[in-house]
Amino acid sequence: MTEKHQFYGLISVIALIIWWMAQLTVSKQVVSTEIPSDSPDYFSNGYEKIEMDLKGKLKSRLVAKKVIHYSSTDIAELEKLIMTMYKPNAPEWVIRSETGTVPAGGRDIFLNGKVFIDRAKAAGFREIKIITSNLKVKPDINYAETEEWTDLIMPPNKTSGKGMEATFSSPIHLKLLANVRGIYE
Repeated sequence: MTEKHQFYGLISVIALIIWWMAQLTVSKQVVSTEIPSDSPDYFSNGYEKIEMDLKGKLKSRLVAKKVIHYSSTDIAELEKLIMTMYKPNAPEWVIRSETGTVPAGGRDIFLNGKVFIDRAKAAGFREIKIITSNLKVKPDINYAETEEWTDLIMPPNKTSGKGMEATFSSPIHLKLLANVRGIYE
């Protein structure tokens, strides 16, 4: 063999020995992380859902600053949400809440804490403000209900009572359930 071949052979053997020694010194660590079952599977900063009717007209719009979904319960939590229900030839209803949840199936929305419902004044329509809490909204049928104290304000009049049922489609139906009191001017 020539010196050149011996040199390349020696370099190859040295390279194999270095590789083998490196394999012995490298410790392979397998880190197992378990994801807690109650951890979110996705989230969104800035969420918007728009629903149209069969004719392509705007039916409802849901906007939230943040949405967090949990796969273990199929529940979505919403922060700073605004829900708008549109009606043909009528002012829209705007429902605002700091937090809300959408349970599995997504048919109902539960608004937690203080809830503000507004309909602006327009030709042929009076301004309406509703202040309540812990409201269950059924967007498909334009319906909402609560068992909590509710103030129904149609300036300059104010009616209050415990519990409320509201239908936001024609004919509009607002019903206070118990301990109803009113101030009318």
